[in-house]
Amino acid sequence: MAMVRVLLLLAVLCATTATAARVTLARKCAAAFAAATISTPALFLTSAVAGAVDESTSSALANVLRVSYSLKNVDETIEKGNDVQLVVQQINSLVKNYKLKENLNAGLAAVSDAKREEARGHARAAIEDLSLVSEYYEDDINDMTGKKTPPKEVLQLAYQATKATRSEIDAYLSLVPSDVATPLKTQVSEEFAYVPPAGAQ
Repeated sequence: MAMVRVLLLLAVLCATTATAARVTLARKCAAAFAAATISTPALFLTSAVAGAVDESTSSALANVLRVSYSLKNVDETIEKGNDVQLVVQQINSLVKNYKLKENLNAGLAAVSDAKREEARGHARAAIEDLSLVSEYYEDDINDMTGKKTPPKEVLQLAYQATKATRSEIDAYLSLVPSDVATPLKTQVSEEFAYVPPAGAQ
């Protein structure tokens, strides 16, 4: 109960702090929440010894890369600045559909023992950055319609979060052997560079 009370106080503090300081404080709240509720082994179980990269590990790393590329599309939505709800939905969908947490965890099997803790830290930071967008802000309520929407300041937070997440993913992937990472980067880059022919469904 005491820990729950501390977390609630942190959440209130995040919600009431001035916008300029909120991003830094919110990240600290996210880190405190993760540390208090989920132990490191529970969040990133890595009992297997890193060795030859199998198909499931390659698939996990490819999906992590797809999140990084997809976040560029989110940035385009943010830059338009007129649909906060869509931005939050896009980020939540990426995390869920690409199973970001699970795939970051699985990808650790490709990292050497000496570098795995460093990679785990980048993985955790990437997840925390994106979680800030949807987990630490209450929706605004329209007094006329009763409709709930994320506050406008989420756009600024989301823009910073997507860039920070891509940076953490890049750092994470830099610890994966190049003979594994390079072909995957080429593959995913080609996927996102593909433009369907005119009239294609």
